Amino acid sequence: MPETFYARFVFDRSMVRADGSVRWKAFLDKRPPHATSVNGHDALGAGIHWDEGALVNPSRSLLGAADLHFDSVAAIDLGIRAAPTALMPHHAEITGWPQGDDEEAKLKRIDLATDLAASSSWVEK
Repeated sequence: MPETFYARFVFDRSMVRADGSVRWKAFLDKRPPHATSVNGHDALGAGIHWDEGALVNPSRSLLGAADLHFDSVAAIDLGIRAAPTALMPHHAEITGWPQGDDEEAKLKRIDLATDLAASSSWVEK
């Protein structure tokens, strides 16, 4: 995939703190296989495909995106897989999350999501 930056679109203000830092819940998908939907682009905080983001949840207002570099994902041993669709050609998924419903797997997913949130930048739409 040519993009090196990935935006996690945010529709819920509670995913972002007042200081603009992103909460871990923004990166956590609770449903197996826990792949986190993101959208690739070429420059941190710029070039985000807002039109594609609006398609993720058309009934809610898109507030912004938690933006991060591929290296932040790779540094914690997660991967990114291209998953384009006709309407979202830049769609990808963060993969490699621990599987299972046991407490250990859940806590590990929270730890990884916390790392992603800490390495991301909030970009207001």
